[in-house]
Amino acid sequence: MISREYLERLELNEDQITLLMDAMKKESRYRQLLSQERVSPTVIEAIMRTVDLEKVDFSNEDLIRELIRVEWADMIPKKK
Repeated sequence: MISREYLERLELNEDQITLLMDAMKKESRYRQLLSQERVSPTVIEAIMRTVDLEKVDFSNEDLIRELIRVEWADMIPKKK
């Protein structure tokens, strides 16, 4: 993950740094949730290109998990 120090060296203002850091945290968390649902890494990459993380409410992770199971059901291997 890109560090705050790196972003500061790019001479970004505090608002830009905060926005970028928040976006990176959201992306990382969504990837983690997909992985926990057994979505393969290559499929996660494809999914991440289509997801608008600004519309994802991270205050309820149980709801996000359920939405992942429904929206990406075809991408999740079935349990044996």
